[in-house]
Amino acid sequence: MIDKDIAKKQKPEKISTKRLTMKEMGESDLMDMVDIFSREEVSATFMLPIFNCKEDKELLFHKFVAWSKDGNRFVYGVYLGQKLIGFVNDVEMADDEIELGYVINPDFKGQGYATEVLVASINTLLNMGYNTVKTGAFVENKASIRVMEKAGMTKIDYEDQVSYNGQMHTCIYYHMRKS
Repeated sequence: MIDKDIAKKQKPEKISTKRLTMKEMGESDLMDMVDIFSREEVSATFMLPIFNCKEDKELLFHKFVAWSKDGNRFVYGVYLGQKLIGFVNDVEMADDEIELGYVINPDFKGQGYATEVLVASINTLLNMGYNTVKTGAFVENKASIRVMEKAGMTKIDYEDQVSYNGQMHTCIYYHMRKS
């Protein structure tokens, strides 16, 4: 649920880290995003709809572009130079808490990019006025769990059973709170 009535600082147009830039997506990113949506490694761990054809992936891409331009949404493309290598997005917002999802193209895994993006997102959101940033992962997604832990997040004593692609998954959650 997106609560647009909460007075928060405006999201920055761009977030820069040591190696990456997070910014709104554009039409030139279509093929990179379709590639990400097409990866089995991504659809196994990030809850994407079932795509029946390439056009379905393109439609979802256009939604991400619109969301990234929306000042009330925390949605950014993640760029290494000029190449889109992933994205971060709000999953749910309520009061002073936000839940994030994030994806890095598997071709770029193991280089710390996901941790870099998550740390930058957490810092930005806490500075924007959120008191809690939360993320979740399927319990079998060890890489994402490691990213959340490396980002300094703490495991929450809460699990959820989620049906995805015809299978039940246990989802665990981590959070970072403003100190």
